[in-house]
Amino acid sequence: GQAGAWVARADDAAAAWYNPAAMVHLDGMQVQFGINFITIGSDTEFVSGDPFWGLDPENPTTFKTESSTATPIHLYFTQSINEKMAWGLAVTTPFGLVTEWADLPVTLSSRKAELHSFVVNPNIAYRFNEQWSGAFGLDYITSDVKNFSRDLDQSELLGLDPLTVVGMTNLSGDGDDWGWNLALHYDGPKFDFGFTYRAELSPEIDGEVKFYDIHPALGPDGADLFPDGPGTATLDLPAQAAIGFAVPAGEKWTVEFDVSWAGWSSFEELHLDFENETSIIVQIPDRVAQIEIPVVEDITLREDWDDTFCFRLGTAWKMNERHELRFGALYDQAPVPVDTLRPSIPDSDRTAVTFGYGFSGGKWNFDAYYMPLWFDDITANGLAAEGVLNGTYSSFVHLLGMTFNVRF
Repeated sequence: GQAGAWVARADDAAAAWYNPAAMVHLDGMQVQFGINFITIGSDTEFVSGDPFWGLDPENPTTFKTESSTATPIHLYFTQSINEKMAWGLAVTTPFGLVTEWADLPVTLSSRKAELHSFVVNPNIAYRFNEQWSGAFGLDYITSDVKNFSRDLDQSELLGLDPLTVVGMTNLSGDGDDWGWNLALHYDGPKFDFGFTYRAELSPEIDGEVKFYDIHPALGPDGADLFPDGPGTATLDLPAQAAIGFAVPAGEKWTVEFDVSWAGWSSFEELHLDFENETSIIVQIPDRVAQIEIPVVEDITLREDWDDTFCFRLGTAWKMNERHELRFGALYDQAPVPVDTLRPSIPDSDRTAVTFGYGFSGGKWNFDAYYMPLWFDDITANGLAAEGVLNGTYSSFVHLLGMTFNVRF
């Protein structure tokens, strides 16, 4: 409800994730559970006339993504140990992805990309004095790549016109990694201050590559040139930092401003390693020489993402002891440069406003929010050999969610 501007205020169990150092200000034990609903694809389209992919520059084609709904959850737990110490646990889904395209030639670059991740983050916090506290924790991430698929044009191997025979390849698998985080919090008479830092994570995805609808002429069930087998990839997820200030504005209002940073420049490439590589031998006409042409080989996708900043402004109006209204706005930079902007992650800078409501029932709280998220139109301008279709993406997403917090 405050557009995520919560690093400094952090006055409930959500502190276990937003700023663990603030847990020392929470009495007893708190448990919080929430779920979010994100509309994906219903308001996303791509307009392209890229001639390399067989499209007409004079009459660009509009492609729409398949619609779906993502439901990331969060679970927070905090407990006071004594006057100076507290500990907590956060289970979150900070990294996720779902995109799905249905039409050629976009599906030759990406048909479906689906990533789910969970981060389990235990923390312990210590109060240095009445104002300052700090925290340290561990981050354990488990990532599940449900789909990383694209269409596969076999026509050239069969001596046919392009897109005559099209199959599909998909990589799925899972992996994990460990990281760490630290936090600081200042609880002062005139303002609150918070700082957090999380180290980068690099789960190695171990899985399997499968091929579908391979033409029988390419071997028994296509297994000669397109064999299923093990595949691996490493996801380089960024280090993150955030800083926030919260100040009271009268007796009933609180305002917070946060700036967060993500070190996406560590994501330089995505390397897909296939254990079963294949090739064909082609005789050069009128010559004795032969050449070997790869069919299934390792893929290295250049990414060259950029570090990003996100600016968040949130405010809360405490109407009375039971009811609170919240408002917020954010501007979030996208890390993907236009020359590696692919259909799998059609990202761009985004702007949002938020509306939230909180109800306090004594030992429990209920909170809800709604966030419309506008993505800037962005035009991809890269190389077809790197899977980029040149054209313009536009998108809009609805987010809403609810959370229950119980104090013991």
